[in-house]
This record gives sequence, structure tokens and C-alpha cells, in this order.
Amino acid sequence: RETMKEKGLLSGIRAEVKTSHGITEFQGGDRIFFTAPSKKKHHFIEGAVLNGETGTLQKIEQDASGTWLFHVRMDDGKDIAFDPLKYDHFKHGYAITINKSQGATAEETHNYVASQGLEQLYVQLTRQEYVAHVTMTEDQINRAADQAGVDLAPTAKMLSYAESLAEKNGLALPDGILEDFDLCRSFLNAHAYKMGERESAE
Repeated sequence: RETMKEKGLLSGIRAEVKTSHGITEFQGGDRIFFTAPSKKKHHFIEGAVLNGETGTLQKIEQDASGTWLFHVRMDDGKDIAFDPLKYDHFKHGYAITINKSQGATAEETHNYVASQGLEQLYVQLTRQEYVAHVTMTEDQINRAADQAGVDLAPTAKMLSYAESLAEKNGLALPDGILEDFDLCRSFLNAHAYKMGERESAE
């Protein structure tokens, strides 16, 4: 955020707001993460949000009655406007945990690997459409190298999708797919792409 400010990518009124997460400065251009669904009592002037949704703050203004309004363009394209003094379940949305980003998809992601295991890392690397950047410490890289060659089983979600693809398209599941992570991933890459369910096999 500091880099964005230095480059002039944040603009307009600066507002220090007391949210449910603490006092935070907001300005046009800020990324916003919503942490609770909106309700009528929250004084949403336009639109509504669900817990976990994200968007970009377009501008901060006051209406004729003096009410502060935050105008946000959500990542799904809808526009919302709310009074930050009435609805306070939001914070900066520059970085989100694996669990909080569940169901979200972005063209490009930047992933900081902390202490999670390989299974969690795989989940983390399913949020992007095209490019995923991974940041790790040297110690983490060494530990990952020590685990190279460890046989991982495919997740229940991977197997469910593979079985669905096979059933819908008259495909036979490869022998050993229930135990072989790489085999299951290769099957999904090949057949989901061919059927047009994904734009890319990678």
C-alpha cells in the first residue's frame, strides 16, 4: 500500500475509519476485504456484500446530508456504496489467508508460504487462473526439497471431479488414480482442457 501511495495510485479524500478491525486509513484505489454480510441496518446505499468478498475502493465522498459514502467496485463487477460509520466489517484487502480466499479466483496470485504443509500449499495454488508467484524462505525450500518424492494421495475434491469427468464423457479412470496425486492431476489437466471446461491445461 505504501508503494501504491508513492506512485500516486491512491487518490482523493483520505479517511481514517474505526472498523471492527481497528482504526485504518482508506483512500480511493485501496483494496477492500469484507468480513461480514451486509444487512439493511448497515445502511448500504447501493448493492450488498457477502463475507469474504473483495473489491477496489473507487472514491470516498459525502452526500447532501453529510453522510460519508464509500463507493466500491467489487471484483465480480458490481458497484456498491455504504456508510463506513454504519457498516464497519471491512479492512484492507491486499493479502488474504488461504481459508478466507476459499472460492475466490484471480488471474494472478502472489503466495507467501508460511508453515503450511504440502496439502495446504496445493490448495493455496488453486486460486489463480494463469500465474502463481510463490515466496518462501531458504529454510522452507530446503524442507520442501527433503520431502521431494513423498507420495501424496489426491484430495477428495480432485477425485470427485475426475469421477464426474469420466462419467459424463465415457472415460475410464486410469489404474491407481485413487492413490497417485500426479496421475490424478494429469488426468484432470488433460480432460478438463479438452472438454473446454478450462481455458488452459496449466
